[in-house]
Amino acid sequence: MVASHVFDLARESILPVFSASQQTARYQASSSAPSIFLLMQGMLLTKIQLDDFHPTLARFFERLQLEPGSVSESEWIMMAVLNIGAVLEYGRPEGIIRKAGGFVGATATTSKTKSTDKPQSKSSRGDQMEGVVTNGPSQTMDDDRQMAEPEPFDLNEDRTNVAAAMEALSTNSTMSLNPDDLPYTLRLALQLMFDTLSYTLVNPYIPSKSPFKPPSLNPYITVTLTFLATLMRHETIMTLFERNIPWSELSSFLSEIAKRTPNVPDDTSKSAAPKLIGSSPLPEDWCLRGMEWVRRIYERGFWRPSKSHGGLQGEMDVLFPSVFPDDLADGIVEDGDGENEARNIDWNSKRWKRLRWCADGLVKSVNGLQWEGEGKGRRAFVGGVLQQKVEMWKLQRQQEEQAERQRLDRLRWNGADEEMDVDEVDDEDDDEEDPSDSQEVRELKVRLVLKLVSDFYLT
Repeated sequence: MVASHVFDLARESILPVFSASQQTARYQASSSAPSIFLLMQGMLLTKIQLDDFHPTLARFFERLQLEPGSVSESEWIMMAVLNIGAVLEYGRPEGIIRKAGGFVGATATTSKTKSTDKPQSKSSRGDQMEGVVTNGPSQTMDDDRQMAEPEPFDLNEDRTNVAAAMEALSTNSTMSLNPDDLPYTLRLALQLMFDTLSYTLVNPYIPSKSPFKPPSLNPYITVTLTFLATLMRHETIMTLFERNIPWSELSSFLSEIAKRTPNVPDDTSKSAAPKLIGSSPLPEDWCLRGMEWVRRIYERGFWRPSKSHGGLQGEMDVLFPSVFPDDLADGIVEDGDGENEARNIDWNSKRWKRLRWCADGLVKSVNGLQWEGEGKGRRAFVGGVLQQKVEMWKLQRQQEEQAERQRLDRLRWNGADEEMDVDEVDDEDDDEEDPSDSQEVRELKVRLVLKLVSDFYLT
């Protein structure tokens, strides 16, 4: 539904996953975190039971805290992809992000200073690996490979580029939107995406089931920050997103990124290139292939098998790996045929490099998010106008939460008063005798009461 070339029956084919019986089963108290997450996605897609969204969201984070290792790496990837799909309103043609120009290929001038980057030569592009500076010969070999394997002409891609250009010329691409006027489902989708991001930024590692394998850096962070670094270049998109972003947790995590990647130059104009030049796909990148917004971030030929690491050739290799599970892989001797090659790759270091690219892109685009210091001592902080906005939003959320608590208290008191009134009426009805009763009915009532009393004492 969110692909560049949408399948006509995609929405109808996905609806059975969120049928009434499936959704009811996910309401059970024993449901896992992924099941609760699917329950919320079904609410957003079908727009049914939206009143239960916030209690379900609280259950979701409670489950994550009780069982931190219950969600696998592939499940985190799909949760990130589904959240992006929900924010894009599942490919709705009149979606807010589409109207705001989020899919237009040209980047908007939303950075602190207008970009003056000139087209890079082949040698300079070779110095950027994974969004950071590396040696040049590897890229030279890659260029030779690209010349030897030309890509076929794609007529549909040209049509998409023409549509993007027409969208850029239309008035909708520069429309002004008020975040308070967003559709309710989109506001819930943004809350789900960024509340989950806040949790993963505080808990960035997925515990390993094997004592011989280190914890994995959560791919939800790389997918979401790559999405943000791409779309936040547009001023309108930034206005829609900024209120929901956890700026405090994000700035702390950006400082951790700078600490993990001290060898990256401090000049953000070099490391924050518009596209990932010369990089190789991460496992989560394969699950983003085909989405409309990725054209703005991944270079042409990014998905070539010659650039892949770990033997990954598609999203199915990521979601359903042919290697042994983590808890059964100990003691396995590699046979040299490359089947378990993906297990031996240090994906954490590659993800930290990708995250440095995202961090520099966000700092370059967001007015108020800044770097200070150098090397490992470099840290990110929120200041200026953005800090004032964050304080204002924090105060507004506190007021909204207080108003919601007062509303719930009033509902509970009103419900208690109604129950008390009903009990009093019932008691009065039991005590009073009906004047319309005949003498025989009254005598029967007296005999019945006497019989009940005698039976009580006899037993």
